[in-house]
Amino acid sequence: MKFRRAAAVPLALMLAQAIATPAAAQTPECHVDPQEPPLPAAGTVDPALVRELTLWIGENSQYDVSALITEPPEVNFCHEGEHVHYGKAEFVVEQDMRAAYDPSARSIYLVLPWSAEAPRDRAVLVHELFHWVQLESREWPCYQALEIGAYGIQARYLREHGLTVDWDWFDIYLRARCPTEVHP
Repeated sequence: MKFRRAAAVPLALMLAQAIATPAAAQTPECHVDPQEPPLPAAGTVDPALVRELTLWIGENSQYDVSALITEPPEVNFCHEGEHVHYGKAEFVVEQDMRAAYDPSARSIYLVLPWSAEAPRDRAVLVHELFHWVQLESREWPCYQALEIGAYGIQARYLREHGLTVDWDWFDIYLRARCPTEVHP
């Protein structure tokens, strides 16, 4: 069975929450406690930045982004502790989570605080944009298989901006493996 734009997989959320220091899904949205400060509106990330980062992905990966550049995913913001619709499910934005991509809604969720001026924050957006490019470009055996490439491109972006990457690559590799259908 091949994976392509399927509903969110719970393990994908675990990956996003665990290593991304990286309900219906008609309209992606965050549910905020009325006592919380208001969130920025969806789409407040400058479209020029999304375009620039998408073109950078095209120049620094094997993917041709020319057909994708005209219809980028929506970008939404959420706070820690919020409930977010994700595919046909909902999840709570946990403390270590930085972002998630919902392929069923073609929506990226960036966890606030997030700043377009901060290279580490832009790298988080690169990671999620790369998931969008991956899923629009080919079929995958499982959602977890996307992570190695996404972390690789994020690390490349960080190093290009003079920042260090100190992730546990072995842990990322283990979490990025597709579950087997046969148990020995």
